[in-house]
Amino acid sequence: AYFGKVPEILITSAGQTQSIRVLRKIKQYIRTMPEFMRPEFTKDTETQIIFGNGVSIYSLPANADTCRGFTGEVILDEFGVIPERESEELWAALLPCITKGYRITAVATPKGKQNMFYKLCNPKKNEHGEFIGVRPKKIISVPWWEVPHVADTIDDFKMAMTEKMFTQEYECS
Repeated sequence: AYFGKVPEILITSAGQTQSIRVLRKIKQYIRTMPEFMRPEFTKDTETQIIFGNGVSIYSLPANADTCRGFTGEVILDEFGVIPERESEELWAALLPCITKGYRITAVATPKGKQNMFYKLCNPKKNEHGEFIGVRPKKIISVPWWEVPHVADTIDDFKMAMTEKMFTQEYECS
């Protein structure tokens, strides 16, 4: 958005409150930039920022009906918590957004096998070992021990949940 290389950036979150919080964090980050670097907003609402260069950032709930019609980069925040049917519908609705070479970036912690995020992270292969269906170009896993501020409190978290929940939330499993 800052450099004006994409017309729109769409961030989807699991719910309305999360969508608003994500955009608030982006605005807070922008406000901490040195004044000479700080971009101007020509529009600033709870769900949208438009920069002086014309680029828009939208932050909306992950809903296939309301997320259609965008062209640009797409970020799926906490995509792993969206149930299978809804996540597949959202994925299908958003694919046309990236037809001009833009990307969809899905960010989440694993939350079971019944969602599109799981399918992206575990692409299917045919009998010849070739990938079939949807598969990502790149998967990045970040387990807890690679996040400096988590190491100080990990024992408390580990004791407060089942082993399965812990490995999903903190060990990318």
